[in-house]
Amino acid sequence: MHNPIWAFYLKKAYESNIPDLKKSNFNPIISSQNFTALLCGTAGSTTSKTFARYIFSRNPKTKLIILDKGDEQIEDSKKTLNSLFPSKNIIYLCEDALKTSLPRESIDYIETDGLFEFFSYKDLGKLLKEWDRILKDNGFITFRAYTNYSWFTLFFDKIKLFVGNKFLSVKVYAHSKKNLEKILNQSNFKWKVSGKTFLPGFLRFIMHK
Repeated sequence: MHNPIWAFYLKKAYESNIPDLKKSNFNPIISSQNFTALLCGTAGSTTSKTFARYIFSRNPKTKLIILDKGDEQIEDSKKTLNSLFPSKNIIYLCEDALKTSLPRESIDYIETDGLFEFFSYKDLGKLLKEWDRILKDNGFITFRAYTNYSWFTLFFDKIKLFVGNKFLSVKVYAHSKKNLEKILNQSNFKWKVSGKTFLPGFLRFIMHK
């Protein structure tokens, strides 16, 4: 089902990605004919089609990979995107993001939103290592992550944990800004908090090799 509010948020977030990278003196090469983008985790068709429209508008020849561990999310994305973009090169992978089948140094661009809250600190380290493995030398990453850094964001985090674990049967994790920065510093990436979103607690991040 299409969620217009979520689509609006994602559209604004995606539009900030390239400018955020350029402000950090990193010039992303997005126009090459063999450009490959990975959407690592999707909530379903709304996320997938919003990102697809964004990336194809910048490079119509992009090879787009949609990866998620959930069958429902992949099938929902496949049904919608095959209808909207029948001639585009789109691959769907129902896999664990911590251990993908993607070849080493095969991805130019990784994008995700809200993925980190589904991983423990230990697994976040594994995720970053997997991204390091599959990303090309000149590759880049953009993502938004929820971090608690104030009494309000900490309070909201507690509500999120309660709802996720109690009613949605989904294991979610809380991440403080300090601890998330520590994990990012231990990775092989150069990274930066590039700004806030209009969602309280959600920060924009960029990373590259």
